[in-house]
Amino acid sequence: MPTTVSLQRLAAVRPGAVLFASGLALGLGVAPAGAAPSEVDSSAVSLATASEPSPVIVLQSGPTTWHEGAKTSLCLKIVPTEPDATFWWPEGSNPAVVQVTGEDGSTWTHYMIGPPYGIPQVCLDPLETELEPGHYKVHLDYEGQSEVDSVSWDGQFDVLPPAVTHVDSDLTSSWNYGAMPRETMVEVTHEGVETTWAGDLHLEFSDGSQFGHGSSLSDSNRNVIELWPVDEPVPGIYQISVVFGGGYGFLPSRQVKTVTVDSGVFATKPVPAITGTAKVGSTLTASPGAWSPAATGFTYVWRADGVVIDGATSRTLTVPASAAGKKIKVTVKGSRQYYATASATSAATSDVARGTFSAPRPTISGTKRVGATLTVDRGTWTPSPSSVKYVWKANGVKIATKTTKTFVIPSSARGKRLTVTVVGSRSGYTTKNVTSYRTSVIS
Repeated sequence: MPTTVSLQRLAAVRPGAVLFASGLALGLGVAPAGAAPSEVDSSAVSLATASEPSPVIVLQSGPTTWHEGAKTSLCLKIVPTEPDATFWWPEGSNPAVVQVTGEDGSTWTHYMIGPPYGIPQVCLDPLETELEPGHYKVHLDYEGQSEVDSVSWDGQFDVLPPAVTHVDSDLTSSWNYGAMPRETMVEVTHEGVETTWAGDLHLEFSDGSQFGHGSSLSDSNRNVIELWPVDEPVPGIYQISVVFGGGYGFLPSRQVKTVTVDSGVFATKPVPAITGTAKVGSTLTASPGAWSPAATGFTYVWRADGVVIDGATSRTLTVPASAAGKKIKVTVKGSRQYYATASATSAATSDVARGTFSAPRPTISGTKRVGATLTVDRGTWTPSPSSVKYVWKANGVKIATKTTKTFVIPSSARGKRLTVTVVGSRSGYTTKNVTSYRTSVIS
């Protein structure tokens, strides 16, 4: 609502004084003869003692319409009409009184404070919690040392209901756990007259609990809310409100967003390495490497030519006979709370070589004569062969092949020396032959 302000000075203005208006807020000042109104500086006022007071006027600043509770309001100041003029202030009294009257006749009275604390002035914002929406009149009386420096002023203003506000933010609708944005920009708009921005901002879940580091508006309708990693919600779907708390002439408002927090994703999952010899019976070891963030657990799956090796789920693998001639890979799966399980597969080994036996030289015991029984001690083989044969020779010529460790000396062996060759075999291993020393001459 437009406001009509009338200004009245009870003392005569000295010759050369002028009245001027600036913008929508009407002001009254006095300029030296020949000076333009814009050259008057009402703040350049001396409070020193002088022989006589200078005429004074009331200057108005601030809006004449604001929202209930707003931080800005109408302000009034009493100043001399002449630049560098002396301001007289009666001591021991309250010569400047401001009275606000509502439409229902309610009144509020304020007293201005003057020298030695400065130029007497008053703003109506202390009444922000008391003035309900409506139309008000305001009257100021200042009784100076005489009529020369006394003045009265009448004006009016309107208090509107708190402004309706709207919240908008760039809070994203989804993210992966561990990759929450570190801040969100919030913008608040309102319906009503221009005013100074104020009010708190924060984020809250549907149960009312807050997270992040709230902020506030100050002279701007935009600010950021910081999101702290320690407050990050676990994976799930949430209704998150971006809340403007209102106050200071604004109604509160909120923007509700559906936010999905997905399982976290490992940023780094290096290709695992296999160490050891690719040979049946040897041990291979998988190294998962450095995952980011660090995995709290690993599982292992070993394969030979792409086929899973039964029971091979630990970090180490004793290469089975079934893998001979095949290439081996290992797949490492990493896990961490609130993160999706991820996997990485190594490069293949070379073709798995057949295993080899470790075996001692066999020994022969028994009487060395025709018809006697000889016994072979083959010793301890590593690994143990699954099949063993004993090949007997007389003077280097094979005379018998047995599957048992005993042998009855035939008459054809008379006068000759005997040896036995132990032949061991096992799946995935190279067959091994180990021959004993020669016996004494058979009698």
